[in-house]
Amino acid sequence: MDAKACYTTTIVADTRYTNIITNGDLAPGYHTETGVPVFHPASEVLGVSDTSRHVLKYHNHKVNMAPYLFFLGVGTYETFRRTLEFPDGDTTLLEILAFPGYFKPDDAKAAVKMLHDSVLWVMVSLGPEACEHHDERKRIYELLEEREALKAKEGPLCLGPNEEYAKTSLSASDAARLAAVRAELKDLLKVWKKTGYKYTGAVYREIAMENSYYGGMENVGNTTIVSSCLCPSCRMDDKSYEYMEHVKVHEYYHNINGSQVTGQSPFEIWLNEAVTVHMERKRGAAIFGEDYSRLSEVLYMFTPAIGPLAQDKSATSLSVEPQGFNQTQELVSVVTYSKAPEFVRMVELLLGDAAFHKALDKYHTKYAFGNATSMEWIKCMEESSGLNLQNLAKTWLNRPGHPEVTYSTEYKPASKEYVVEISQTGFEDKPAENNGPWEIPIDWSLVKDGKSLKNGVFLVKTKDAKLIIPDVAEEPDFLSFARGWSFFGKSKQTNPSVARLTKQALSDPDAVNKYQAYRSVADIEKAKVIEGLLKDDKQVEISSEFVELHGSILFSDELTPSARALTLVEAKTIPSRDDLSHHYAAIKEATTALLQAVWAKYSTKIEAAYNKLCETAHPGPHVEQFQERALKRHLLLLIVAGGKAPVLSTTPKVTPTVEPNKLALDLLKKSTFVTDQATGFRLVLEDETFADRSKVQEEIFEEWRKTPDMLTKYISIVSSLDSKDVGKQILKLLANPSFNPSQSSHGRTLSRCLSQIRDFSLATDEGLDVMVQVFVKIGKVNQMSAYPLLQCFDHLDRFDDATKAKMFATLQRMQDSIDKKKEESLYNQLNIILEKKQ
Repeated sequence: MDAKACYTTTIVADTRYTNIITNGDLAPGYHTETGVPVFHPASEVLGVSDTSRHVLKYHNHKVNMAPYLFFLGVGTYETFRRTLEFPDGDTTLLEILAFPGYFKPDDAKAAVKMLHDSVLWVMVSLGPEACEHHDERKRIYELLEEREALKAKEGPLCLGPNEEYAKTSLSASDAARLAAVRAELKDLLKVWKKTGYKYTGAVYREIAMENSYYGGMENVGNTTIVSSCLCPSCRMDDKSYEYMEHVKVHEYYHNINGSQVTGQSPFEIWLNEAVTVHMERKRGAAIFGEDYSRLSEVLYMFTPAIGPLAQDKSATSLSVEPQGFNQTQELVSVVTYSKAPEFVRMVELLLGDAAFHKALDKYHTKYAFGNATSMEWIKCMEESSGLNLQNLAKTWLNRPGHPEVTYSTEYKPASKEYVVEISQTGFEDKPAENNGPWEIPIDWSLVKDGKSLKNGVFLVKTKDAKLIIPDVAEEPDFLSFARGWSFFGKSKQTNPSVARLTKQALSDPDAVNKYQAYRSVADIEKAKVIEGLLKDDKQVEISSEFVELHGSILFSDELTPSARALTLVEAKTIPSRDDLSHHYAAIKEATTALLQAVWAKYSTKIEAAYNKLCETAHPGPHVEQFQERALKRHLLLLIVAGGKAPVLSTTPKVTPTVEPNKLALDLLKKSTFVTDQATGFRLVLEDETFADRSKVQEEIFEEWRKTPDMLTKYISIVSSLDSKDVGKQILKLLANPSFNPSQSSHGRTLSRCLSQIRDFSLATDEGLDVMVQVFVKIGKVNQMSAYPLLQCFDHLDRFDDATKAKMFATLQRMQDSIDKKKEESLYNQLNIILEKKQ
């Protein structure tokens, strides 16, 4: 990574290829004034005539690259291109290279526009002065929009294959206005001493790829992105749409963070990725809303087995800056892409936004065109803030794991003090040289009537700490603790009341803590049901307080539809009760029980709300109804739960007006959005009483198998069904020629989905056998794709001896099925897990 060099690359390739590319810009004499390639005869290089081939030469002389960033590719693509004009008038050419016929031209051009907007956003909204010039920045964005509208009158902003630019003269008034806009943009930029990063190359490309374990890869001017997330299309679901916006800015930002400045070694890959993810998240928040984006990130952190928190506690987990690894792909993990960005976020919280952006610019300037170590990054943060971050870095970067924090609160009216007692664990089992307490930034706020009375950031450095907040004139409704999930870990209040949690769930300005409060109330009920089911007691009563809280949020006009859906999502987990988290079958039943209790009280309103969303749905861009689709899915899941036999005898049976399978089938057949179609298809397959189930499945398979993205969607649904025949469905899928384990999206999707239905995969003998067959089929072809199957064995130590013996036998069968050398990474990870058997 530190052997950085400039490159001159000459490519001799078949004339039938539409695109011949590598890093850098076309060399002088190899392009027209507008950047169109000028091919030279092959004889110039070969010394003999060869009319079947021709030559292009590139100079990558501006950015000296690490060798892993070298890219050379030839292929047949449809190229969509747009000239990007920066606010100062400089230009660069943006290109998207799509597979022929894969996207509609308008969709591909929309993707170029998204890239265009993200490139401008990095320059205008980031950099050392990101927290200054708010009025000027707002005006710049207004003018950029006006400028592009005026330019569109001259001719098309984006050109597709075989399209030529034909310029139309502007009217005198429009021409004068365009000149005035450009002049004002340049004047506005003068208030900046330094803007955010501005691309230095002549062309920046996004290139479609198909078979890659990674969603995107930066290669200095040439970014490869999986084709399903390159451009919006009628086959793209909402999560893929989000990812598309994220990956565009992520890979582009790598030009400065990762390429121009590169981590010193593979052990410091987090330097390239963590800040890049952090900036990508800022862009996501600007597009989709800060509350929605952050809550989505936090929910992902708590994903069982394969999520960042679960992985960080696994036997095979590495630290952010690891001491060693079997294969380099082990570095491409949730630790690098989720935990490390949270460390960067914690640093930003401690420094403050303004100081953080200045410190980051110092890092990018000081180490430009070179390499940096983790401590050099930390040093830049310290020099710009005056803080000592050495122990923070030591604990968070150099050991795996994370803190678990408990806290209690007390208001003292006599002294007008609010006292928070804090205690942490999770460091005691670390090696002697690094087993001190974590340094944990707690972003807190005292809230009264939905407004913050006081707030601040408190850095916990010891096992036990006390936060005393003075001059609190009246008792607040509650303390909002670790707002926005201010540290990577878990926190739990030791003295909460349901009444206080309910008030927080309804009035906390912080979206994450609003969710956490609701989740705490829901988990109290879910734990009660689980404990009852484990004793075969189905007479447990779900409290009316929980049901009414769910209803208050579900039908609130003050919250966005997506915020309601995200807050109320009832996954098959119980994050606040780790002691119950391995009772997979009981958790699944308890999840249904909670939904049924809500349905029993609000069935009429739920059906009315669902029908209204269906009636108002219409074809159109993804973003317009993005939030409504999330809420529609939650409402339909409530109806489906209501159609099942009650889990608890205390819950009355209220039959849905329309059979749930009919609603699901209508959603599958009538919606124009893949997210809706996938929800409908899943629910059709999960109703084994539905007469046309097999017929519908066959029809959908024949249709969806035609394109890679829809086939992957089919695999994800079939391999995570809540149905009695899910094992047979998975084995049938494995045997089908359309399932190709060498396609990383196939293997990864199946493994990840199977790891999430542990009520089947781990809790039944059939499931364990299916796990082995899937592991063998996938692991021998792509080791990375099989990782999730090992990761779901994270509760081994909690089971009784008989169950534990079955699981260890399964793991041993897995290891016996692979080669110690050919599948070295999987074999060694299994060794680590099997050591627990001793």
